[in-house]
Amino acid sequence: MVSRPILGVVIVAFVSAMMGISTQAAVQQVEIVASDDGQGNFPPPPGLNNVINGSFDITVSNGRTGETTSTGILEFSLASLPAGAVITDVAVVVDVNLFTFNITPGGNEFPTILTLFKEEGGDGVVGLDDLDGNDYLLGATTDVTELGETSLSVNGLSLPAFQRLADGGAAYVTVALSLPFSADDGTDVRFESLESSFGADPRLVITYVPEPSVAALMAMGLGCFGLRRSRRGA
Repeated sequence: MVSRPILGVVIVAFVSAMMGISTQAAVQQVEIVASDDGQGNFPPPPGLNNVINGSFDITVSNGRTGETTSTGILEFSLASLPAGAVITDVAVVVDVNLFTFNITPGGNEFPTILTLFKEEGGDGVVGLDDLDGNDYLLGATTDVTELGETSLSVNGLSLPAFQRLADGGAAYVTVALSLPFSADDGTDVRFESLESSFGADPRLVITYVPEPSVAALMAMGLGCFGLRRSRRGA
């Protein structure tokens, strides 16, 4: 028969473990400021496969007549995302300083941003290798309806793919912000870049549930074992 002092210790360990797991399992967030950003033609037309870095804002456009598309490209480090985290939401937050849209019949009331990301991860630096649309998965679409900080969802149907990216140990993720192509729908969205002294830097916000700690799981197991022994000895 288990003595009451020992049983008390076991129960305390069990309760502490449960509280620890409850705390560990609480939903958490990590905000990651972009490590690099830029814009480029996406996909790149002949002779225009350039990437522009160092601009004070980043322009996303959908290809008005006589012009080419422009896509914003962002790199984020995943170093601060804990191993084993179960991701429940991913969003890119940008500070929009200008947007225009076509108000003619058939035009969009507000511009719609397409958020895409590279399934195989990134390298932390925006470059020409980030302009191949075949490397990207569509995350989601978000309407831009006002100036200031705007949250652009990356979830869509690709959240499991983002989870696989994190589970695979990717050091960076590359995110592209684009607009649906239209030859006559003049739409632009501009947001503050890392080089801008106004507004907030682009950042990635990941919501996740952390993996329970090994110590908490062991303590819970010890508590269950102790309660089982106490019932047998009763």
